[in-house]
Amino acid sequence: MTGISDVTRGLALCCASGFAAKASLLAQLRDASVIFRAGVLMPSDLFSTPSLRDDVIYITFAPVAGTQENLAPPLGREWVTTLIVKPSIEVRVEGRQASFMSESDSKVPGIVMLAWKTGDGRSHALRHVAHENESMTQVAQALAMQGDGLEASGNVLHVPSGALSGGIGGYGRSTCLLRRQCQRFTMSIWTTRSKNRELLGIIARHHLLPRDWLDLPDGRKAQILIEGEEDQDAMQTQSLYRRDLRLRVFWDDYDELWSPQMLAGGGWVLSEGSRSSFGHEPDGLHDDIPFEALREIAMRQDMPVAYQGWCLDAAGTVFPSYAS
Repeated sequence: MTGISDVTRGLALCCASGFAAKASLLAQLRDASVIFRAGVLMPSDLFSTPSLRDDVIYITFAPVAGTQENLAPPLGREWVTTLIVKPSIEVRVEGRQASFMSESDSKVPGIVMLAWKTGDGRSHALRHVAHENESMTQVAQALAMQGDGLEASGNVLHVPSGALSGGIGGYGRSTCLLRRQCQRFTMSIWTTRSKNRELLGIIARHHLLPRDWLDLPDGRKAQILIEGEEDQDAMQTQSLYRRDLRLRVFWDDYDELWSPQMLAGGGWVLSEGSRSSFGHEPDGLHDDIPFEALREIAMRQDMPVAYQGWCLDAAGTVFPSYAS
């Protein structure tokens, strides 16, 4: 879901990565250090070391309270598949045995689904959600515990009669547009040199802020408008100079749903107060799905390329990821 914090972080990451990519701009700022933050200036930025008193320039981004507006979204609420996480394990079924192999290390190896048709014609469904660091031997053992007469030998599952069939499934993410909104944000430049304020104001407006579309950390985009700028000179008695750039940002908020890949058909029928299953009986594997690991994978894949070398600390300060 794209929230106001994603927009604030997107503004900070966009300007920080853009500033680092333009090395020629750094030479004009003498020996000053420039720090970008998704958040407000803190008291420690004024008095601790390093601080504004040490020729450190802060550029902060913060939403303006009370300026949010809800806009009319497009008609309809369609769910769209936006990401597929493929399984990293493989199963080979031959007659009465199934062997499992791992293609690579993954936090979300996948879901195993086997259909066992016994010698007397009965059908059984064997399912297991594989987890990070789980060996293929453990996968076979977990499946062997789901039926009488099943045996596991290493990474191979054996059934006493009949035949096996099945496969491995991954996960999919579906998203749906919830609302469309806009809000004002303030980009503030803080420095102890009036010349730096003027220079950074020009750099920010013409080189750092996007002209129309802002890349967000979740891979989506927001529309950005620069509505004006002004100098705030109330702190000049403390040798602090500030310039504010007023921004208006439009973005969409989405809901998301993770679900496993469908491997077999089945369901429940409710008739006259009794419930019976058809096909492969549904199970309660939902609680075993590694949602946090899936969101982590999605975050890495959705992050724009220009932002992938950057991180934010708890205070919202942007710094290179190699320094973490």
